[in-house]
Parts: sequence; C-alpha cells; structure tokens
Amino acid sequence: MECGSHPPPTLIHADSIASGTYSATIKFTLNGALVYSTMQTINVFDNMTTDRWVDSGSQSTPITDGTFALTQTLVDNFYGTNFFVSASGNDGNSALSTSPLDLLAQL
Repeated sequence: MECGSHPPPTLIHADSIASGTYSATIKFTLNGALVYSTMQTINVFDNMTTDRWVDSGSQSTPITDGTFALTQTLVDNFYGTNFFVSASGNDGNSALSTSPLDLLAQL
C-alpha cells in the first residue's frame, strides 16, 4: 500500500484541558481506508505547552526525535497485521476497513 505524497503537518491543539493522563487513538485513512492507527498516552500538566512527542520505547513507534511521523514501514506493518471482518463482508475482499472479509477463519 503506497501512501503517496506527504500532506502538510497537522497540529493537534486544545485549550483548558485539566491536568491528567489521557488516552488518545489517532487514526490515519487514505481514500476512506484505515491505513494506520495508534493509541497514545498523553500527559497534561498545568500551564505547559509543548510541540514534542516523547516515545515510551516501543519498537514500532511513529515518534522520531520528538516528532510524530507516519512512515511507509509503519503503514506496511499495520496493513500486514490488521484484518477487517464484517457480517456483510466478502471473503474475496482485501480485508481493509473499506473492503472487509466475511469470516475471520478465511485468514
């Protein structure tokens, strides 16, 4: 699966969030198909502003040098390990979110 050209960076911005630890799921789609998803833990501190991500040490992370960057390798690994199924799917489909399989047993 080819990602194509690189879109401009996206800024995630929020004001007046109470201090605490939050879980966020960040999903990336291409032509309606889910190509990557990641769960991130976000720690919010009073009066703090940052433009850096800090990695937890995971082996396959979208975080490099404080920047959140989706690479083709991450997309390929996600595509090869995530399969979508639906009661209305078809076993001849590609197992993408927009083209699910009918039965998981077919994998």
